[in-house]
Amino acid sequence: MTISEWVHDELTRLGALAPNWDGYNAPVIDPDIIASARRFVNEMPEGLTVRPRVVPMSPGNLQLEWHQSDKILELEFETPELIHFLQWQPEVGIEEEDVFPAGDVERAASLIRWFMNGTNA
Repeated sequence: MTISEWVHDELTRLGALAPNWDGYNAPVIDPDIIASARRFVNEMPEGLTVRPRVVPMSPGNLQLEWHQSDKILELEFETPELIHFLQWQPEVGIEEEDVFPAGDVERAASLIRWFMNGTNA
């Protein structure tokens, strides 16, 4: 199974979560955010080979996460149009957080390539 297929399966799983999936009255994951994440994954360039965790968020959105030791990349789909990212590797002074349009695949690919550099991909 490719990484893209795996992420699509995880998005399908998140789309099936019922209200209150977290036990604290979380709403269902916004179907428009799931659709945006699917488009995002479909547009990613070949060769990005590190599988993310696909994580539901209690406000009804979702996040793709990559973690290795103290190196972290998180892409949170805050809305169908907006990704909030965290790029973190404090031992080398990288601590950045910002937002970019969900359609900016090159920005996302650049962040994922940063994470892959030096990881056991």
